[in-house]
Amino acid sequence: MSGDSCERRYAWRILASLSEIETERGDATSAQLLLGRAREVIEHIASHAGPAELRESFLETPAVRAVLAQGRGSLAGSPGSP
Repeated sequence: MSGDSCERRYAWRILASLSEIETERGDATSAQLLLGRAREVIEHIASHAGPAELRESFLETPAVRAVLAQGRGSLAGSPGSP
């Protein structure tokens, strides 16, 4: 596993956590930007995961589902906590 892919495994979680912090601070704009970046990293990981089973397994983890659900929900309002 390359260092870059290892970094991405942690980056999306960090970005999602920072988004949650910004939401709590009342900075919805920053929260949305960070959440969007977290979703981009998740999408990159999923698209480079290899076999479809591995991709689906990653996308079905509760933490990933929570971030992706926040992304869909954030179009109509502010993100919730994962």
